[in-house]
Amino acid sequence: MREWVGGRLTLPVYINEPVPFRPEIDLWIELPEGLIVGQALIDPSGPAVHFPETLLDAMASPLVGRPRRPKRIRVSDGRLAAELRETVPDIDVVVVPTPELNDVISQMLGSMSGESDDGPSYFEKGRVTADTLASLFHAAEALFRAAPWKLASDSQVLRLDIPAFGIEGACVSIIGALGESLGIVIFPSHLAMERFLTGIEQDRLRDGPLDMGTTTLSLNFERGADLPPRMRREAAEHGWPVAGPSAYPWAQHRDRDGTPRPLEEQDVRVVAACASAVAAFFSKHADHFRMGSATPIGERFKGDGDVEVRLTMPYESAGPSVSDAGPLRQPAAGSR
Repeated sequence: MREWVGGRLTLPVYINEPVPFRPEIDLWIELPEGLIVGQALIDPSGPAVHFPETLLDAMASPLVGRPRRPKRIRVSDGRLAAELRETVPDIDVVVVPTPELNDVISQMLGSMSGESDDGPSYFEKGRVTADTLASLFHAAEALFRAAPWKLASDSQVLRLDIPAFGIEGACVSIIGALGESLGIVIFPSHLAMERFLTGIEQDRLRDGPLDMGTTTLSLNFERGADLPPRMRREAAEHGWPVAGPSAYPWAQHRDRDGTPRPLEEQDVRVVAACASAVAAFFSKHADHFRMGSATPIGERFKGDGDVEVRLTMPYESAGPSVSDAGPLRQPAAGSR
């Protein structure tokens, strides 16, 4: 029996211009051969694309072979299934998982070449300035030299507040106790961190797309030899300081499915401000981490531009916070 599998998927990549966004695609494949018989990339700034119309187009003019109709259609979304049943009432439409679509997307992305502009850049296509990057490198150097991961345990998280950036009740986790993946991870809230830990654990027990339960903003340290060549050249050309050959900073913002989100200026400013504050906080209270003290500590720091950064440990000692698993910043107008 000829079965067509279809769906509307958000691609695990960003298109950077003019404003970064994750495109969607309507995709149709034919089983058992696994042929792609129809696809439509959706332009968010263009006219609406109706899912049933992409099926009709694929049947009338498939990408492979002559016009034809499937005996059965399988989708994973009940709403899309209802639209299809109204459009093709004579075809059996079932709602069942469609892992084949994710497999096709992975193959399509795997066949794509790397970025045409010589790889990732610290400047993020001009969205991040050299002054902000200099602040990031200086803050990262201080953090790497402070090395809080040598004493901090997984349970010793910090509350982060940066009023000027609209950040309230974010949660900072220091990573690297095992000597791997040194750095910090900033979660939108303590609840978001708990969802992340639960999501990662559940992901080990299930198949399907990754769901971290939240977005994350992080600062990781990389070996210069492992850094993309363009980023290493930029660091050398601008003379940004690093604490050693394994201490090149790399800020990353990830969606809840793990897809890297293009960085904006404020993302990097947040990471730099947090890294600088964590380094100062740890240098002042290293014994607190070493002894695992539960005595509340709160500190205020002034970053670049006199931006105030507040750190509190334990997290709960600062009182109620916004328990939201959304992004650390609201997207700018026009972003997605």
